[in-house]
Amino acid sequence: MEFKIKNTIDQKLKKDYEVIIPKELINQRIDVHIEKIKNKVNLKGFRKGNVPPSIIKEKYGSSIFADESEKLINEALKKITQDYDLKPVITPKVEIKSFKIDDDLEFNATIEIHPEVPQIDLKKIKIALRKAQIDDNDIAESLDKLLK
Repeated sequence: MEFKIKNTIDQKLKKDYEVIIPKELINQRIDVHIEKIKNKVNLKGFRKGNVPPSIIKEKYGSSIFADESEKLINEALKKITQDYDLKPVITPKVEIKSFKIDDDLEFNATIEIHPEVPQIDLKKIKIALRKAQIDDNDIAESLDKLLK
């Protein structure tokens, strides 16, 4: 299961992407997370480690959903920067459009990127050195100003 990524704005220094993370991928990640923690969960009425996954999902599902969604958003942003060879200037701005349990997660990502700097042949650049022309009158004027 992959992310659905669509480029909505393609400017030189700013790129916007619309990303949809399928609910199947989110639910799969939630189930894996529950499997990892089920031996540590201790709820009244159950022995430690024997709480059914459905009860864990009912009790802690929203917080697990939030954690796994955050991880998936970060993975999607990493995939965008790698696939499109982007070098972000700052952390991408994420605007979540749909954030519901048992539904696709939809968000917009705005990425500001470094401008392309052309290669410059430094051997072709010539530097003109200038020497300052200071005479005795300039020195005398400066000393008079300091004395005043």
